[in-house]
Amino acid sequence: MGAFNTKFEKSEEAETKKFNINDFEINKLKDDEELFVKASAGGKELGHVLFVIDGDTLSPQDLEVDERYRGQGIAKTMYDYVKSKGYKIRRSGQQTDAGAGFWDKH
Repeated sequence: MGAFNTKFEKSEEAETKKFNINDFEINKLKDDEELFVKASAGGKELGHVLFVIDGDTLSPQDLEVDERYRGQGIAKTMYDYVKSKGYKIRRSGQQTDAGAGFWDKH
């Protein structure tokens, strides 16, 4: 599982916020073009998603949940979090079978 997006690590302009939702810590890093959300628990990254921002719509570019934690609602929690902030999420045209299954359920 990768570390935080390097662009945001080095940016002093990125907005960083932490939230606790469903026993996960959600870290949000945002600049004018992208939004990066990471779910962690006990200091361990469980998953992350990178979105490109287009007004109030987000286009997912990279979503990954550690294999050991899949099926536990981590991706759903990250998506629900950004939707609770007023964003809509556009379905990606490039999905794995797991990604397509996620969209079909949610």
